Amino acid sequence: RLAREHGAALIALTIDEEGQARTAEKKVEIAERLIDDLTGNWGIHEADILMDCLTFTICTGQEESRGDGIATIEGIRELKRRHPDVQTTLGLSNISFGLNPAARILLNSVFLDECVKAGLDSAIVHASKILPIARFDEEQVTTALDLIYDRRREGYDPLQKLMALFEGATAKSLRASKSEELAALPLEERLKRRIIDGERNGLEADLDAALAARPALEIVNEV
Repeated sequence: RLAREHGAALIALTIDEEGQARTAEKKVEIAERLIDDLTGNWGIHEADILMDCLTFTICTGQEESRGDGIATIEGIRELKRRHPDVQTTLGLSNISFGLNPAARILLNSVFLDECVKAGLDSAIVHASKILPIARFDEEQVTTALDLIYDRRREGYDPLQKLMALFEGATAKSLRASKSEELAALPLEERLKRRIIDGERNGLEADLDAALAARPALEIVNEV
């Protein structure tokens, strides 16, 4: 009643009497019940509902968890198809529990990208734990996608491959390698990348160098 009176939005999770929904079908079924209740019994507008389709880690190696990433993506896609006005949200980092911090950044980032393509409107995420997809190499992204979509085949398990790719790596070392890559770029390209990627380290020094060569307004308008 208070939410309706004050125009508040509500977050609803796909959990029912039997527990948290694991399949896309169950996520949508529970979401439909929640939407019917909130709109029919409480007068909440569909646009004021944020549905969390939930996700679970796909990094345990257990067979029953292998399809949890796909289930979340397909649940979001089907819910948005049926109810385009309903907003979606997601506690994102659950997907990568069990991996080392550097590998988690990759998997969180790629999974977020896939969920957004399926219709995700918002996410609960630590901003420092995701990076733009372009910051990773093709092999890393492909391996993360193979894990999300459970593309195992004879002699290839993407979970084992991902763990091997990031063996000994840390979140700090991942950022350090990207800093070295940035440092090798021409000044204007560096500035572009720092601003697009939200990379603060080194930004002030690069701006000072750019300002010595051209006016601030030119940098804003042209660079």
